[in-house]
Amino acid sequence: MCDDVVLGVTNVRTNVRKLLSLVAHLGSVPLCTVRLLAGAGRHAMKDETVLLYLSEVMWDEVWQRPQELATRLSRHLPVIYCSPVQLHRRLFSLGNRWSSLRISHDEETKLHVLSPLVFPGHYRSPHIYAWNCHLLTWVLAQWLSRTKRVLCLTDSPFAWPIISRLFYPNGQRDSRLVRLHY
Repeated sequence: MCDDVVLGVTNVRTNVRKLLSLVAHLGSVPLCTVRLLAGAGRHAMKDETVLLYLSEVMWDEVWQRPQELATRLSRHLPVIYCSPVQLHRRLFSLGNRWSSLRISHDEETKLHVLSPLVFPGHYRSPHIYAWNCHLLTWVLAQWLSRTKRVLCLTDSPFAWPIISRLFYPNGQRDSRLVRLHY
């Protein structure tokens, strides 16, 4: 049986408290083992439990609730904050960062920020959207290849195809999956 935890948008402190109480009971909470693409990435997380935070909010722009929540949670467990960046935003607004995947890492807080490049126009074209979801799924599968349990938190309805590809590869829900909605 999968437990769904619904977090409101009231304030960061309340949501952190709810998530930490969930994390405190990890021994009794069923979690998901990720089925993955072949081969582990060179950056694969080796932790037992990782919080995967899928967000549309770019890490490097205005500091908002998702960045604050991820930072606070990373004091207690490893967090992968993934916010895809459209190619045109990287070229024109984010300066000289030209790599296809930007990785920030903070040892003190156990926070990894992934900003993979995606193609623009995914809100208008289902083909571009599908391709971007495929790319993001591949990147995340590499990062999660050595992780035994994953908590998933998102603030975007656009993350569902990525979540379904990672955690429902055969169309059947993994009984150990805990989905967290923000």
